[in-house]
Amino acid sequence: VIAIIGILIALLLPAVQQAREAARKTQCKNNLKQIGLALQNYADTYGSLPPAYTADRDRPLHSWRTIILPYLDHSPLHNKLDLMKQWGN
Repeated sequence: VIAIIGILIALLLPAVQQAREAARKTQCKNNLKQIGLALQNYADTYGSLPPAYTADRDRPLHSWRTIILPYLDHSPLHNKLDLMKQWGN
């Protein structure tokens, strides 16, 4: 009985791993699609894609990833950021 259970588990394990891989691939594709739509919505609003980064007089502050947060439905996070301070400080 234990051997049969072991064989069944061995047969099911590859199927479970394939299902997990397919789910990860689908999630990754969805994330990329959401980023693309956010970039497109930003461009529709401002007439161009976001800059690579925003800068103060002599130092970079935030990247395009921070700038598109509101377009990814992360406005609360974006509102918490002080865009006049360098990222990570």
